[in-house]
Amino acid sequence: MFKKIALFLATITLLGCFAGCSKPASTASYDQLYTFESYKESIVQMKSFNQFGKVSLNKDVDFVKQGEGSCKLQPLGEPETTKNPTVVFSTISLPDSEREFNYMDFSKYEKVSAWVYNDEDHEVNMGISLLTSAVSYDRLTGDYGSTTITDNFILKPKQWNKVVYQINHAYLELFVDIHYIYGVCFSFENAGTRYLSETDTIYVDDLKLEKLSKPYQTTQAHIFECEGSTEDKIILADFEQYAQMYYAHCAVYRWQERRPDIDVYNPMLGDYGTVLRLTTRYCPYNVNRSNAIRISGEIFRGLDLAAMADSTDYVYYIKFDVYNESNADISVSGNFIHKSSEKTCKTWTSVTVSPKTWGTYSYQLSKAKTSTTDKLGNVTTYRYADDPGDISIGWGQYEEGPRRVFYVDNIRLERVPVVAQ
Repeated sequence: MFKKIALFLATITLLGCFAGCSKPASTASYDQLYTFESYKESIVQMKSFNQFGKVSLNKDVDFVKQGEGSCKLQPLGEPETTKNPTVVFSTISLPDSEREFNYMDFSKYEKVSAWVYNDEDHEVNMGISLLTSAVSYDRLTGDYGSTTITDNFILKPKQWNKVVYQINHAYLELFVDIHYIYGVCFSFENAGTRYLSETDTIYVDDLKLEKLSKPYQTTQAHIFECEGSTEDKIILADFEQYAQMYYAHCAVYRWQERRPDIDVYNPMLGDYGTVLRLTTRYCPYNVNRSNAIRISGEIFRGLDLAAMADSTDYVYYIKFDVYNESNADISVSGNFIHKSSEKTCKTWTSVTVSPKTWGTYSYQLSKAKTSTTDKLGNVTTYRYADDPGDISIGWGQYEEGPRRVFYVDNIRLERVPVVAQ
């Protein structure tokens, strides 16, 4: 990316929060996410993935912290993989629930808390994360959604453990709308077995969302201002700051083995500094789908993309640079996700980059749109500029062999004057 002379003030302010700025105001109250008093109040609301194991309602008072019930978890996981079995506690009422609720707005909450009993003679590792996207409200599953980085907890044996997950709003708003969090995820180590008798038994009770005294206010302007921006070019993400890595997250498809490794890295390539490095994986399953990551639409915060797309004076383009570190050509595509509808504005365009060279992907902003037609023939058009969501950066399948590496840098908007006819 382009070298920086000085950091923009907003960048300094945000990164200060990562380093330890003052905590939000202390909690004033809480919302009870689950009490686990009945099956329909709680268990029916929960989803799981990675072949979790068994989730059931417990009425044995020896394993109840408060009330008359708790949630019994027996995590397994797919024995052929190392994937972590994960259970999702939905933050919005799902079909067949006996109560209606909506606790998706995490700008109101300071932390998630729960009591967890470890019924084993050894310590058990448990992770907590948040589900930030899903294919629909009634399909809350890790195969179709994305989660935040996991905070890890050690559960002491034969006792109740109070676990508290602190919500980092500054981190969350880098890549997600904090008003729409789909669930709280509890994950465990893969048991490496298919038999419940050979796995750990855990009980969860009194799951709460503890409130802030006043809601967190999201940043309205750019979080990062990047060196090299001009009147005709706005660099939205140059990955010079480590926190910008969190703009990128996996576009999760069915096979988790396809997920790339994502990190920031300085390859020492001329004027380019730190880049977003993607290390791809070959998937042995013939699922006929490309791999992809998503770049959060939050990079456009504070910009009027609709006005840019409607401009009669300039034509605006979304661009990013790609460096191919591998020894074979790689084709990288860009698609754009209309935020509220989750419709993909497919561009059907890509850039093919030769080994050890840079290439640039470019697409005209006003052309990023898609349409649907209902049974009556009515056409609805979804234009990306009107409601910009994530940018999907994808690459095709390749034959089995070494993992391929490529870099993404300088995600930006550029404009050129309209030439009079």
